[in-house]
Amino acid sequence: MQHWRLAGLVGSARNPMILDTAALGHFVRRHVVRRGDTLTGLAVCHGCEVTTIMRLNNLISYHSLHSREDVFLPVASASEVAGCYVLFHYCRIARRELLVLLNEAEAQTARTTMLDAEAGAGGVGGSRLRKAEEEALQGKLVALLCRSRQLDQATAKFYLAEAGWCLKKALALYEQDLQWECRAPGGRRRRRAPLQPLQD
Repeated sequence: MQHWRLAGLVGSARNPMILDTAALGHFVRRHVVRRGDTLTGLAVCHGCEVTTIMRLNNLISYHSLHSREDVFLPVASASEVAGCYVLFHYCRIARRELLVLLNEAEAQTARTTMLDAEAGAGGVGGSRLRKAEEEALQGKLVALLCRSRQLDQATAKFYLAEAGWCLKKALALYEQDLQWECRAPGGRRRRRAPLQPLQD
């Protein structure tokens, strides 16, 4: 913390050593995705490469940007980190822990949100909230896989469930099945979504 001259910390880290071993690439800024945003435009505006943004956010294509509510952008220099608050954030889509830079007002808002969440975590309301958040995330992953590989929802959901809801693993499974089909003309994929009964 002293090395980076941070103003303070928000939340707790999954990896307690992350600040001791953090490089500049661990620090990011959150950007709320707006209509009209493009990866190229964000890269130019923030002085980074498109591939860096895609890798940081686990984006698999240009148009997948708009399947997200927000994305994380890299920090250009250590001077941007100095004086900021840091929020420890585990991104379930990118499957990595990030150090998100906040100003004082944002840090206070984040702390209040965390306290509210902790207060409701033990009750029925907190359980429902977590379930709703999980379902919302799964819905976004299904929509993303549908668009990127032109799949129907049942098939996309099947691959994601098989992969433990890891998008990269689901894509790998799908690509493996395509390769198998190419080697066995006329064959069917080994993994298939369960058939739905016909409605009378």
